[in-house]
Amino acid sequence: MGETIKGACLCGSVSVSAVPNSKTMDACHCAMCRKWSAGPYMAIACGSNVTVEGEGATAFRSSEWAERVFCNKCGTLIAWQLADGAGECHVNAQLFGEGAGFPFSLEMFIDEKPDNYSFSQQTKTLTGQEIFAMFSESGESGQ
Repeated sequence: MGETIKGACLCGSVSVSAVPNSKTMDACHCAMCRKWSAGPYMAIACGSNVTVEGEGATAFRSSEWAERVFCNKCGTLIAWQLADGAGECHVNAQLFGEGAGFPFSLEMFIDEKPDNYSFSQQTKTLTGQEIFAMFSESGESGQ
């Protein structure tokens, strides 16, 4: 396993400890993430190696298979995760200060990215269909 990283929401009511799956940061351009985060959701994939603690932690079921965790006191986005404890959690990279030094490597749902922004880094890109195929290969569902 990798090294545990720790972070907290803006007001400090919610803390997070996580062991990242890799040393990279990803962006999701799906319509739900953009509405939720006012832009692409920048996250670190941590699988089930995540502990969220604090009285402000609230989970919102955003689809039949996924939920979004946020602080109900300050509104900070905490994580996107598969519902029902299915073990796939993508934690807000900014909780760990400057993305914890994780380089940007992947853009997900590139087919849903609007034309009004773009990144200068060259990254791997996956469409929504490719993301759902990856989850189905591992026995899970996305978004």
